[in-house]
Amino acid sequence: PMTKISESVCAVIVKSLEFDPIPRCTNRCILMLTGSGYRPSALPFSAAVASDEVSVSQAVAAQNRSLPLFISSVLKIPPSAHQSEYFAVTYFLIPRSLLATNVAIHLLIQTEEDMESQLLPGTAVGATDFIEEDLRRLAGLPGHRPILFPLGYAREGVHYNELRASKCVLEMTCVPYGEGVGEEAAEEAKEVRSVGERERGKKKKKKK
Repeated sequence: PMTKISESVCAVIVKSLEFDPIPRCTNRCILMLTGSGYRPSALPFSAAVASDEVSVSQAVAAQNRSLPLFISSVLKIPPSAHQSEYFAVTYFLIPRSLLATNVAIHLLIQTEEDMESQLLPGTAVGATDFIEEDLRRLAGLPGHRPILFPLGYAREGVHYNELRASKCVLEMTCVPYGEGVGEEAAEEAKEVRSVGERERGKKKKKKK
């Protein structure tokens, strides 16, 4: 959440999310960035009755009371880079002031309980260490390369025995919003895009 209109914004960019080997217990996930040392056990959401204006307004007000968190879209495992501004798996636009607090990235997967109550992966199973110092350093270095952040699984978490055999690493960087991610990264993104376009062209020719 933004606390001041004039506050500057950073983009925390997840260039890749690697699992080795691919976990068998789930094929979808959500990444969540949290600040202020917040450690969720599940995806926080407020229930509301769509036909009841008071219920909806109360749910919106509850969410606007602001937990320091930012949530990605649902990602496949393994995820692929999207044709986004940063050609990344996902990215989070956060107030720069949040980097003065304890920041971490959390992995949420879909369990049987989630499937009964909601359609989203909603159970937190692991997280990085606090990474705000690295993100501040990256934000102050123009043209830098992304760095790797390992993600550890919670021993008390669901599916720990299955997940612990799968090493999870995030390749990430951080830039002031509106700035690029460096010439080398931009060229890399162009090369990947052109390869994808060539592959799509080959598939179209085969169909013909």
